[in-house]
Amino acid sequence: MADHQAATASKENWFVAVKILLRKGNELLVLRDTFGEGDIPGGRLRKDDFETPLLEVLKRKVTEDIGSDVSYKIIHQNPVCTFRHERFEVGSGENVRIFALGFEAEYESGEIITGEYIESHTWIDLRTAQLSDYLEGGWLKGVEEYVQKLSL
Repeated sequence: MADHQAATASKENWFVAVKILLRKGNELLVLRDTFGEGDIPGGRLRKDDFETPLLEVLKRKVTEDIGSDVSYKIIHQNPVCTFRHERFEVGSGENVRIFALGFEAEYESGEIITGEYIESHTWIDLRTAQLSDYLEGGWLKGVEEYVQKLSL
């Protein structure tokens, strides 16, 4: 019993998220949230998402970030990269860790209308952009992992 308690005490809770690597040709959609941090569309799963298919959750989270007018096609049904991101939560005053799965999609049409927590968006050229100008931490590392797999 003591060994189990010690093992449990050394573990921490992480949030789980789903993200979309939304591309328009060689460009990737990058967001800036209202806290001034770079991000990509998507977000954390809620408690009631436990049984919900991840691509359904992804669709809801992407709609929250960039609006329901945007049409896109998921390229792979499985994640193409992972993210391990740590951030300071303004509301709780604590650092939290987020593990996220990244799904690749191709933009088809529609106007991007950013959601409540998104300040702005931009399309960056993955062939020429300095990714660290737009993203940091785990979001940056995950996108770098994704770009390495591409042949641009």
